[in-house]
Amino acid sequence: VVTFGYGYEKTITIDAAKVSGSQDLLNFPLLVSFTDADLRTTGNGGKVQNANGYDIVITDANYNPIPFELENYNPATGLYTAWVNVPVVSYNSNTDIHMLYGKTGITTDPSSTETWSSDYVQVMHLDNDFTDATQIGNYGINSGTTSSAGKINSGRSFDGINGMITVPDDPSLDGTNDEGTFSLWINWVDASDGDYQIVMSSSNRYSGSGGYEWASQGLGGHYFYPNGADGSNYNLGSNPFLNNTWQYLAVTLKYSTQEVKIFINGSSMTFTTENVPTLWTSLAQINDWLWGGNPEIATRFFNGLMDEIRVQTVVRSGDWLLTEYRNQNNPSGFYTVSGESEYKPLPDICLDDAPFVLNRARPAGGTYSGTGVSGGSFYPRTAGVGSHTITYNYTDGNGCSASGDAVQIVHALPTPSISGNTSLCPNSSGETYSTTDVVNHSYNWVVTGAGASIAGGQGTHQISVDWGPTSGTVTVTETIDATGCDSTTAAYIVTRSEERRVGKAGRTWWAP
Repeated sequence: VVTFGYGYEKTITIDAAKVSGSQDLLNFPLLVSFTDADLRTTGNGGKVQNANGYDIVITDANYNPIPFELENYNPATGLYTAWVNVPVVSYNSNTDIHMLYGKTGITTDPSSTETWSSDYVQVMHLDNDFTDATQIGNYGINSGTTSSAGKINSGRSFDGINGMITVPDDPSLDGTNDEGTFSLWINWVDASDGDYQIVMSSSNRYSGSGGYEWASQGLGGHYFYPNGADGSNYNLGSNPFLNNTWQYLAVTLKYSTQEVKIFINGSSMTFTTENVPTLWTSLAQINDWLWGGNPEIATRFFNGLMDEIRVQTVVRSGDWLLTEYRNQNNPSGFYTVSGESEYKPLPDICLDDAPFVLNRARPAGGTYSGTGVSGGSFYPRTAGVGSHTITYNYTDGNGCSASGDAVQIVHALPTPSISGNTSLCPNSSGETYSTTDVVNHSYNWVVTGAGASIAGGQGTHQISVDWGPTSGTVTVTETIDATGCDSTTAAYIVTRSEERRVGKAGRTWWAP
């Protein structure tokens, strides 16, 4: 994606007060979700050109494109939902990103798997499918779950009988046994229904070499096993859930420090049992990941809703998880969206403007071409008056190319001319000078010469001048109000007539 040729923009400002902690968050996956009439398609009264919202892109504060994943777009209402990889979210000052839109000819989805940094080895949005949004491709396989309203767009309903999602074993997922973060939005029918309910377990948890177990007990006590083969190495706390309520649930584990933490809505859960520090003595061997149950214990299937399942190979801090919760729980309270303004990667110019360097397309380092373009600069007089298409081509280090077109407008200049007396007697007054009167043009007059002054009409197409005893000039600068383009100043020379004089002796001479 290159930022060239888009018509409009909005600024999204992340509120630093909503960012937890005292450190910036790097490559933070920001949820952007709001409805805006400007983001409707043109046929519905908006500015977006593509029915899928493909001509909406996101940039950083300097208009450099940043990766994002489009999750949902409604062309009739302007609902837009996307995940955006913000390079740096500041904890102590507001962070700006830009949304550009309104470009014709876009027909491909700009979503990128690079939205999810390499720490993410699985991201399932569960929007009527089980695809992995990361670069890894750890897709899920459905067994008995059904589509439902989710916390963010759609989710999955688990019936408590046999519904689950299986994610086949993969080395990228196995690496989490040493360090990892697992998270999801969860909504329990009843977390303390009298039997265990599994959030996630390994297929080999109850037979074979062991693995993860993440579940609630019959009375709702919630726990996580980092290695089910090692007996009682779990941490457990009292029921932290509200039934029939979406809550953000996360587990972090780190073998080198013997730590397992559970977070509810970004807050660390208090444990009544902490066996991990002493009993977690070896890394788990993990087979398939089972979300929502395990067929080996048929009574322990989860009953409720899940959305936004994520697996990472790093331990996220409590500040990160709390900030995620605030963003995802209430996007509109996490940032503000500015009004619409025109996005002009090329300035409006006049025919007599100096050549300028083309440097507004992003990413930088590409090449420009088109009428009036030479050596990376645009020459207005070479191009001439009119609209000129400028093309920007960019190729990254991997050989991937992108291009964009924008229109450079060169405005014409006005052409004033002055009429009025040019041969006058000294100290003539009330002399009229004028140029053609054009609607929405402005006029500025200047007179020179000793004793000369404008008696009236300044700012209009016609002035009255009182002259002094010497010769002088009249000049006018005509400006087109809409473009700001003005004329090369028109000069008009006024010369004094010679005066005939007769002396007492009858002698005649011409005096200047």
